[in-house]
Amino acid sequence: MTNDTSKASMCATRFVTIGAALQFALAVAWLSVGRKTGAAGCFPGAVLAIAGGALWGHVALMLHWRRKVTGLEADLARKPDVTANRWGDSDNTTDPALLIKGAREWAELMQRIGQPVLSALAGGTLLYTSRSLIGDMSSSGFPIAHSQTVAGLVVSAVLALLCFAVLVFMSHVARSGEGPRIRDGLGWWHVHVWAGVLLCAGFAGQLVGWHLPHRLAATVANVAAALIGIELLAGAVLGCIRPRSKSVEPPPAFSSRLLVAVTGAEGLRAGIVDALDYQFGFAVSQTTLPRLAGRAAGPLFIGLGSVLVLLSCIVIVEPSEHAVILRFGRYRPGLLGPGLHLKAPWPVDVAVVENTGRIRRTHVGSHSAEAGQDVYRPDVPILWANLHGLSEESLMIVAPPADIAGGSAPPDSTGSPTDRKRPPTVSLIGGDVCVEYRIRDLGLYVRSFRDPEATFRAVAETAASRELFRHEIDSLLGAGRNEAAERMAASIQDEVDDLQLGIEVLHVGMSGIHPPQQTASAFHDTVIARQRRETSIQNAESHATHLLVEAFGDEQRAKDLLASMVNSETQSRADVPEQSGNALPSAGSQEALLEQGGGRVAGIFADALAYRWGRELEEAGKAERFRREIALLRIGPTMYPVWRTMTTMENGMRNSRKYVLLSQRDRSVLRFNFAGFEDGVGWLDEAAEFDIQRGGPGRSSSPETDLDEEMYDR
Repeated sequence: MTNDTSKASMCATRFVTIGAALQFALAVAWLSVGRKTGAAGCFPGAVLAIAGGALWGHVALMLHWRRKVTGLEADLARKPDVTANRWGDSDNTTDPALLIKGAREWAELMQRIGQPVLSALAGGTLLYTSRSLIGDMSSSGFPIAHSQTVAGLVVSAVLALLCFAVLVFMSHVARSGEGPRIRDGLGWWHVHVWAGVLLCAGFAGQLVGWHLPHRLAATVANVAAALIGIELLAGAVLGCIRPRSKSVEPPPAFSSRLLVAVTGAEGLRAGIVDALDYQFGFAVSQTTLPRLAGRAAGPLFIGLGSVLVLLSCIVIVEPSEHAVILRFGRYRPGLLGPGLHLKAPWPVDVAVVENTGRIRRTHVGSHSAEAGQDVYRPDVPILWANLHGLSEESLMIVAPPADIAGGSAPPDSTGSPTDRKRPPTVSLIGGDVCVEYRIRDLGLYVRSFRDPEATFRAVAETAASRELFRHEIDSLLGAGRNEAAERMAASIQDEVDDLQLGIEVLHVGMSGIHPPQQTASAFHDTVIARQRRETSIQNAESHATHLLVEAFGDEQRAKDLLASMVNSETQSRADVPEQSGNALPSAGSQEALLEQGGGRVAGIFADALAYRWGRELEEAGKAERFRREIALLRIGPTMYPVWRTMTTMENGMRNSRKYVLLSQRDRSVLRFNFAGFEDGVGWLDEAAEFDIQRGGPGRSSSPETDLDEEMYDR
């Protein structure tokens, strides 16, 4: 190996290593831009950069190893001992030529096995990633950048310029001794430059509200990644079965016939010819096969075109699908059901096939989304105080609470209330309205509007805004949500029928209804206070019911009795006689209710009745006795006091010894016989026997006196 060749090989190895490192750095940059902005085209660009960096790294490793083996061979020819020591054999027991032969075999093994495996891994990664992204875009619409658009535009422009500078520099290096090696990998940098340019155009269109460039960039990036992945997989498979030709050197890992044909100086025909010659191990282009293919190219293309035209006349409608025919863009009456149908070739007739049984979904409300696209972040709970939407939340206007909307204006600066009404008050709310629908009439759906889905979405947004403004925020947070959803579905269906869209609204649901996030804590406090109030009310009602049952034995009987008492009191105050036809119990039936009822009140009422009748009978007896004593007094006015006194003394001094002494004016002589009485005073001046002398000096006789004496004798 000459010094010039060695230097050229060293420069090529160094530049290929730098190219691999730059592509890994580019992948990190694209991932950062995609994560910050949400641009869908950044992720396939990052995967392309990772795959290109891995392939360029393999080429750099192989160049470094070959350069080292070639240098060792040259050193072995000049200084065998030094070469053996460089391989770690200081005793010179192993032939250096055998070591170099083993190294060559190992390098060839890495070339024949390591390169196909790495190509298969890179191609599979590209194909799987592009397939996943294309599947996501087909199911949920094309993702667009939703934040930091200006920053994404600036970074994309800078990365595109850097990739272009690296491409120019590598093209200059490709003109050196190792030029063919680097020239085969320049197509990767062409892809990176075009990816940066398309993303710049997408971000620029996003700034002015035009989403087509961004969608185009995402589509082109995914398709390019898929095509390159297919080529790498095909190359890995064919590399295992191609002939073992010693004279033909295998292409490097980053070599891509597709990229060279599209971006390189060679044309597509030259790339195909070189690929065939390398695959079969001989000059296929020098045989008669290319000439036969050239002669048959014309009839082949005509036949292929005829087959395509015939295929365009066939319409296959799968189950649950229907189709309509548009001839030169005009609707032809008639609906094609499932099965095989014929039509005029394209572009005369165009078949529009739609799955009329599929339930479609669109979201309107706080988070804007395309048809079928999700609006919430995955694995993020929908709470009042967190960000759970994929896009920025737009608050909707709803009616204010009744206590706020119906109030008067606040006092003026002097503190006195004003007569003017409160200014219009509104409330803001966040939430999403999910509308599920299906195509009911495909003919109306196709010929109604150019974009019937966009029209239906606009109708749903208008109906949702109009219906939400009719409800209070408290109602939407509670039981009024279902009523609002039902009225919203009816309103959307009526509007759709008026526009003849051919759509049937199946369900309208409201999810994630919440107040603005800045006021979430205040709403939490309000809800907690209301719950406590309801708890207190329910506890009070339960306690009242318990007391009524305990007091009256039955809640309904207690309510009837209380209503009767209130009615009686009201009638007594109004001085209105009680109506005989009144449904409430009368005052007389109140006692019947109390007697029939159970509980403590019935017991107290029974005790009161017993006490009443006992006291009444007792007082009646006392009154009767008093009347009889009056009669006795009238009969004997003189003896009655004596009899009454004696009776009282008898009752009050029943267990005491009694002495009766008459006054002198009665002129009576009392004689006591205390014989047999061993206790007592024991002395008196009178005789032991007593005699009552009636009359006396000056005593007159009268009928009353005679009556008294007769009563006394008795």
